[in-house]
Amino acid sequence: MENAVEQIENLKKAIKATEGGGSSGGGASGSYSAGTYIPAGDTRSPEYIRNNAVSYGGNTISQGGHVEINGAKSNATIMLGNPSASTLSSANRLATQVGGSLISCVTISSTAVFQTARVNFFLSGVQENDNIAVFQLQGTKWVQIQNPEVRVNHVVVSITQYGTLVFIKMPALAYFEN
Repeated sequence: MENAVEQIENLKKAIKATEGGGSSGGGASGSYSAGTYIPAGDTRSPEYIRNNAVSYGGNTISQGGHVEINGAKSNATIMLGNPSASTLSSANRLATQVGGSLISCVTISSTAVFQTARVNFFLSGVQENDNIAVFQLQGTKWVQIQNPEVRVNHVVVSITQYGTLVFIKMPALAYFEN
């Protein structure tokens, strides 16, 4: 069984090998490239689609472990996709407004029905002591998701609906003693 570091390195190698080689096609029913089905309009490389991953600014995000549905471990898979250009622009404005830097922005969906879901996202480059703020686009407003759990290369969030998530690295909290 590969450890997390080996998995990351193998994913990076596979992605590099396919960069520039995939075409998403334009048909309404999608296309195939290198044995991978590419949904129509999906601009990700076949490797990212195959691994249910999205890349933004050199960071890779994917589902990083089991999803808990209503407090119990499940076999549910959260599907990831790229947000629209206008949503990405809105996410960048949000990061600027809150004084942080955008790490990733991703749309999530699944067939799983839930009241609450705890989702573990693999997010390359995140460190255990990073101050990560997570917001979800609900309607036309960004709503902060409270208390994300941050570990090396992982951010775990609790959600009540699918949609678009943005991960923002915030400056370290200052501590002053008098």
